[in-house]
Parts: sequence; C-alpha cells; structure tokens
Amino acid sequence: MGRPTAIVSLDEPDTSPPWIKLGVYGWPGIGKTPLVGTAPKCLILNADGSSAIESARATGSTADVWAINDYTDLDEAFMYLAEEDHPYRWAWLDSATLLQDRALLDEITAEAHAANPRQDPDVPSMKEYMKSQSRMARYIRQFVDLPIHFGVSFHVMSHETPDGEVVWCPLLQGGKNAEFSTKIQGYLNVIGYLHKREKEVDGKKRSVPYMRFESRGEYIARDRFLALPSLMAMPTVPKIEDAIREKVGALGGDDVAKPAAKRSAKKAPVKKAAAKKAAARKSKPTKKAAAKKRAAKR
Repeated sequence: MGRPTAIVSLDEPDTSPPWIKLGVYGWPGIGKTPLVGTAPKCLILNADGSSAIESARATGSTADVWAINDYTDLDEAFMYLAEEDHPYRWAWLDSATLLQDRALLDEITAEAHAANPRQDPDVPSMKEYMKSQSRMARYIRQFVDLPIHFGVSFHVMSHETPDGEVVWCPLLQGGKNAEFSTKIQGYLNVIGYLHKREKEVDGKKRSVPYMRFESRGEYIARDRFLALPSLMAMPTVPKIEDAIREKVGALGGDDVAKPAAKRSAKKAPVKKAAAKKAAARKSKPTKKAAAKKRAAKR
C-alpha cells in the first residue's frame, strides 16, 4: 500500500483559512451579550429571552437576531446557515446554558409527559437529562463544522477535580466533575473567561472587562491558535480576530488573500518582458564597438 494522500506534512501551508470556534463564559450580567454584539456580520441565536438582547442593542450592535426557544428553532437556524447563501460571518448561540435549561424543561420533559401523563412535567428524569445532553452536543458539533465563525456563550460553574481543586468552567448540566461541559469545550478552539477588574482610567477607578485565554489557577481557558494574550483588556470579537489573523494569516471568510494573488499574477509577465528587453539591450553592440569591428576588417 502506498502512502495515503490524506497524510500531509505540518510544514505544508494549509490552503483553507481557519474558522474561529469561540466559547465565552462568565457570570450573568458580566457583559457576554454586548461582547457577542461586537462580532461583524453576526447572527445572534438568542436563547436568553427577548429582554436579554437589549444590552447588545444599547451598546450599538448591528447584529441580526433569531429567537431560539427550543431545539426545533435551533435546528431551523442550523439548516438555514448550512444550506442558504446567507450574509453572515459569525453565528453566535447566546447562551447554551439557558437553551439547555429552557429546552430541557419546555420541550423534552413536555414530550415525556405527553407520552406518559404520570411523568411530572416539572421534574426531568435521568432519561430526559441524557436526551438533552445528546441533543446539545450534536448541535454544537454541527455548528462547529459549518464554514462560518461560530461563538457560544455560557454561564459559569465550579466543580471539584479528582485532585480536590476547585475549578471554574462553562456551565452545562451533565456528569460528575463537569464531564459534559468538558466535552463541549473540546469542540471549540478558543475558550475565554470574561470578568471585570478595577483599573484606573483618567485618574478614576473603573470596572474594566477582561478576557482570560490561558488556564491559570482556578479558571479554564484555551487558545489553540497560540495567538491570543493570556489576558485581553476591553475584549471585542474584532480584536480577537485581529490577534489570530496576525498569527495564522487570513481567516475563513477573509478575501484579502485573493486580490494579492491576482496582483502578483499580473505583475509577473511585465517583469518577464522587462527582463527580455534588458537582455536585448545588453547583447546589442554599441557604436564604438561597431566602429572597431569595421576598422579590423579593413
């Protein structure tokens, strides 16, 4: 058997620019939705209710919004982004924590109660929890696979590691030691913890948002691009894009590489023609050389 064509060298440049798959978690009210609203050409899949999006509107976001009340709505949004020629650069699920809660109680448990009236409609069984986790994992995987920058926000929770350490991470229900949350984090290439710190600005102390992209102490974070600072002050989605682009080059959805290639292709024939003219000039005898040649013949 010859060498499979699927094997490539890491030295070879990737011809397909990467897409960012970003997870952001933090306490309610810390500013996750305004951050989401900074994403360019963004479709916010709003699972937090109609009033939750007001913070993005108040900070000047130009994003479009799609209300997501259950997994049926999320399925429709996925099919639209997968099959239609849409105008969006970013799709952002805000937030997975509340969608899991809302869909679990309003959809999956209701389905179970309809099938079995003895089932308490307000108390999900283990089967309903497992079904909710499976659906959430499937949808996150599907959105991650789309050729679009994808973001998802979470609330925050703590759990105790097997070593007895308390760690903070994205809030998703499922498993001991945050097993389901860890699984979902693995689908994403960037995880950031959003929080605020006191900072002196113009002589006054202000509460300034920061995003942590490196796991330190008790907070989980990750940057698979190795492009982001361990701590970013006043984070926005364009700032995150720019930092990654500086490291890896063009991102998915960028068109900067194509015009550059066209310009270089047009210049090449011109340079070649100029080289031929220069060579012809060098090979053409000068007047002095021609006179010497005639004198030698005499």
